Amino acid sequence: MLHRNIILGLLFLSFNSYAKECTSIQAYAAESVSGYLSSREETYYAYVEFGHCDDGAIAEGFSEKITLLWAENWESISEMHNYFEMSAEFESFVLKRINDETTPIDRWQVIRKNAKNECIQIASDFCRRILR
Repeated sequence: MLHRNIILGLLFLSFNSYAKECTSIQAYAAESVSGYLSSREETYYAYVEFGHCDDGAIAEGFSEKITLLWAENWESISEMHNYFEMSAEFESFVLKRINDETTPIDRWQVIRKNAKNECIQIASDFCRRILR
């Protein structure tokens, strides 16, 4: 519960989430939040607030948490698909993070195996994009 309060508090530090330039306050908040992401919902809302800050250490933090979520919690793919329907840009963001060069090969292989063998019908396009 404490980490959820920290995440929510840092999300509110973002004064202008729609600006294209990532302010130093937003960068600090994004880097802090990315280390605590533990659900699809938190990932989506962090993207909404800080997707424009996706660079350097922030991008690495997003990649780490997103790939862990996909490798360890594939069964919640239908939940993530709901967020993809809300934002095609979010789906592209997740794919970018999954295919990041910093993703450990063993984790990437688990994600790829799941996309090939455990994909559900509504997420078939997403799974195909992983496998390309």
